[in-house]
Amino acid sequence: MKKLVTRILIVIFTTALFVLFGVFTVLLIVNYGPSKRAHKLFVNSVRETSAIGFLAEWFTTDAELERILAENKIEEIDDVTDTSMVVIKGRDEDKKPENNVTPPADPHSSEIETTPGTSVTPAEDQPTPDVQPEDDKEPGVTEDNLISDKDGIKICKVKGPTFTGRMMIIEDPSRVKVGVCKQFGNRSGRGEQVKTIMDNYNGIAATNAGGFEDVNGRGSGSMPIGYVFSEGQLLYNPKGSGLLIGFDENDILIVGNMTAEQALEKKIRDAITFGPALIVNGVSAQISGVGSGLNPRTAIGQRGDGAVLLLSIDGRQANSLGATYADMIKIYEEFGAVNAANLDGGSSAIMYYEGEVISNPSNMINNRNMPTAIIVTR
Repeated sequence: MKKLVTRILIVIFTTALFVLFGVFTVLLIVNYGPSKRAHKLFVNSVRETSAIGFLAEWFTTDAELERILAENKIEEIDDVTDTSMVVIKGRDEDKKPENNVTPPADPHSSEIETTPGTSVTPAEDQPTPDVQPEDDKEPGVTEDNLISDKDGIKICKVKGPTFTGRMMIIEDPSRVKVGVCKQFGNRSGRGEQVKTIMDNYNGIAATNAGGFEDVNGRGSGSMPIGYVFSEGQLLYNPKGSGLLIGFDENDILIVGNMTAEQALEKKIRDAITFGPALIVNGVSAQISGVGSGLNPRTAIGQRGDGAVLLLSIDGRQANSLGATYADMIKIYEEFGAVNAANLDGGSSAIMYYEGEVISNPSNMINNRNMPTAIIVTR
């Protein structure tokens, strides 16, 4: 029996040794091989993690690390959301900007002038075109990528050269809120899993939300970083100003740097902090170099008609390495976002719908405790 156990342990040890050797060899090739872009992507990718950020320093001098980070970044957007650019579908339709297009005349009107010898066919008798005008198509949504469409929520597949993911479109923005864990803000307490927070708020869908204290990937998940507004209450207030990502009392997504006083003046109802901002007032952030690393990501955006765009990108897997900020911006442009911002990602990135995980989290056991979650109510 002892011989059998010994042999098993030797096999396990030898296998682990070969795996470690293989991983280290791959890292050497990535960092010292012919592709400079691969090295930059590696540095930016690991630098965005809390647990293995130190790996960037293993293969890079301090001077080179500083140069790579300076040359490959996303430029900060100074603007704050202009609420007049969003007109929520079904509300305030009179606020829509005029398009200066003269509507077709009513064929039943007595004021219509016709040329002698001609006649006007009533509108109801005219043939209906089989093809829907291009302008009426929902941006980003096609028959090929649509997974689900019910109860005012659409879910679409998104795909790129290095990633797969899910885009959730919520027609009514008033359903999107920030939920918090029960021991929120208690430094000696613990956060909760996204599903637990979702269930506490009777949500139908959810993603992770804002940043939180997580030194070396070992945080308890109860302490947020930055603003937290929930159901109209300011629950956590950072010192100075920070990037606020959330909804005002009119259900418009606000993205921008501001103080707590400015946030209260804007009557913010639900919000968190992370970043960077991806699109503000229809203008996309500028990317230099590779911009960022390849990682799992979560983001939130809003179209001009008020629909909310929740995005979850899978990463750190053989079939989905992850997305860059440039990838995220491109996706949101395709889905017609007026405003969009990056949320916490990495091993926190996860998306739930109807009680089930519909993304492929890099954290296999899905047990990260967090202080906040984006909730879609029923």
